[in-house]
Amino acid sequence: MSTLRSRRTATALVTMLAVALPLGAFAQSPAPSGGAQGGTLSVAFEGDPGALEPSQGYDATSWMLERLLWDTLVTYDESTTLVPGLAAAMPTVSPDGLTYTFDLRSDANFVKGGDVLRAVNADDVVFSL
Repeated sequence: MSTLRSRRTATALVTMLAVALPLGAFAQSPAPSGGAQGGTLSVAFEGDPGALEPSQGYDATSWMLERLLWDTLVTYDESTTLVPGLAAAMPTVSPDGLTYTFDLRSDANFVKGGDVLRAVNADDVVFSL
């Protein structure tokens, strides 16, 4: 296999893994009806997280906290099936298998203090990879 082809294959594999690995927040499920909402959630861990940046935090504590903070293009359902996260649907794949095209959900936004700051766009996703 040529060096160029090896690099392309490695690049495609790394890109697929970066997209598929569950580094973002859990998919939001609907709030239970009729119950109280809001409040404070306290969680205890055995130690401090190594990092809260998905590209740097690989320990178990960091990973759990990162999943609460960051969304990914795809995530897992209750089992091990990949499902759309920030993506509106699963990607279309080019015939050569090297290009994956995602459409983002129209309701994916950056939010601070309950206020929508702006919509998530493709540049944000590229930056996060």
